[in-house]
Amino acid sequence: MNRALYIFSIIIVLFFVSCKPEVKQNPSSFNGAELKTLIEQTLHEDENSSDKLIGLFTFVSQDFNTYNKLLIDSILIDNKTFYSVLIENQNPIYNLFAIIDGKMNILLKDESLNGYLSSNWEKSGSMILAVVNESFKSKDVITLNRISYYSIDSLVNDLVFRQFTKIKTPQSEAEQNIVFVSDTTIQTEIIKDASSKKDKDYFHFNFSKNQYLSAQNKFDTLVITEINSLNIQTKGLQIADEESIRRLLGIKDDSLKVDSSLLINDNDFEIKLDNQWKKLRNYTISVPLKKEAKGFKFINTKIGSEISIFRISVKDSAENYFDKSLISPSKKNSNQRISAEFEDTKNKYKLFEFSCPTKKLILILESPKSTYENYRNVYDKIFETFKIKC
Repeated sequence: MNRALYIFSIIIVLFFVSCKPEVKQNPSSFNGAELKTLIEQTLHEDENSSDKLIGLFTFVSQDFNTYNKLLIDSILIDNKTFYSVLIENQNPIYNLFAIIDGKMNILLKDESLNGYLSSNWEKSGSMILAVVNESFKSKDVITLNRISYYSIDSLVNDLVFRQFTKIKTPQSEAEQNIVFVSDTTIQTEIIKDASSKKDKDYFHFNFSKNQYLSAQNKFDTLVITEINSLNIQTKGLQIADEESIRRLLGIKDDSLKVDSSLLINDNDFEIKLDNQWKKLRNYTISVPLKKEAKGFKFINTKIGSEISIFRISVKDSAENYFDKSLISPSKKNSNQRISAEFEDTKNKYKLFEFSCPTKKLILILESPKSTYENYRNVYDKIFETFKIKC
């Protein structure tokens, strides 16, 4: 009896040991601290980190890592985390503001910022705005302040408003203060010298251009007039074109490296889409590719369809990215190749390759199988009017 009880006890112990739940180690998710580390390593020329952030930086040079400020901030929109990246550099060529999502897609990048930078988030009506302030010099003696608003949501991120907010010269001073921001209107108040009467300007949101625009643009006009009226011989180097960038970097040959030779931009193509399509820039395209690419993604949530566009080398071929063959539809149109329609469990796809002597673009249509036929005419019209710009 004791032996039977002993054996039974052993069985019970083994049962509970075998039923003990397995403890799984959850890998740490991508977060702001990890993003900051990747950027710091990239700024110090770490190639592995740079590969993970491809497309974030344009100019690469020896003084790339001489930054004054690197700030990472985040915001939660529709249960998705978005990160803002602000880099202030001793050399303004490397100043940068960017928005990156939790999958490390670069949704927005602005490299046209000057001087001392700061950023914050603001909410206006239904809009969430990233705000960047700049303070910098022009012609050595002119102090300028400028503000930029970037609309941020789960689908599209874009620069929607940019205005000078202050100018100070040896002779005069003027300011433009933002007093009201809504989904449809931005109102500003302009003060030129302390004793002058206040003026107002109104910027109304243009949905087709996705920007706040003023019919008069009073303060920017004032700033340009003031700068042009000052006849000053500048001592410091001014950034005006690529040659001035080379002078500022002290580069006399073609050793300035640009890692964006195959990055696509708005000037590479023309596509006719209505305002139901939202544009994402510098998006990581992975489906249905054999290897990832960076490009544009246009999303239409109403019909559930997506159009992706990216650029490849002129000597490259679409077949290096897909397990599908593309053919020319006719001998008269040899600069275009298309694939047959194909599908997976959920979606239908169609591939296009557009080429000219200087560039080659790939276009991907991704549409739900359940609605593809309903919108075939819409898709065909988009493809027929698509143009590659050479």
